[in-house]
Amino acid sequence: MDADNRDLLDLLMPCVSSDHVFQKIKSHVGISTLADLLYRYAALGNQLANDVALHASSNLDRQWATSLFAKQLDVQKQRDLLKQV
Repeated sequence: MDADNRDLLDLLMPCVSSDHVFQKIKSHVGISTLADLLYRYAALGNQLANDVALHASSNLDRQWATSLFAKQLDVQKQRDLLKQV
């Protein structure tokens, strides 16, 4: 299980039956380079959701968007420092 998504999966799993399969779609992939058409379709949906979320967050509340961006930079800095340990 991908550690970056563990918290989301832990919350989601009690809500679904055992016959469901969840697959993480990697973000920021070269969609045109994906050979599997179903995976490409999922990646296109993921890209659209990302683009809409970025547009909404940056246009609806600029102060909130700025604070999210600062938090993202801080989290990435902390991850980079952790990798050095």
